[in-house]
Amino acid sequence: MLDTRADVIAALRTDYPVDATVRAVVDEVVTAFVFLDRLDATPQELGVRTAPRGMRWWWSHLTGLPLPEAPSEPSGTSEHASDLPLQLRLVDVLTGYGDVPER
Repeated sequence: MLDTRADVIAALRTDYPVDATVRAVVDEVVTAFVFLDRLDATPQELGVRTAPRGMRWWWSHLTGLPLPEAPSEPSGTSEHASDLPLQLRLVDVLTGYGDVPER
């Protein structure tokens, strides 16, 4: 029985490499929700300036192509760190999902 999000993720980690049906469904869901069914354009072309590592891996995995590096911004047009949205640490995200193991 899969009662929590953590249970589902653990099951997917186990089944994804060996079960073609699980792999097909996960790939379809990632394509739909992460890439808005648009594997014909890179994340940068879809407006993601700097794709996180996981998103880069999925795009390469699903398309079979390496994700090109984002072009550098011309000097004078970059944003200041204070203007950028808050970037959460992984532990903050996992805590929000209830996935941080008890210590």
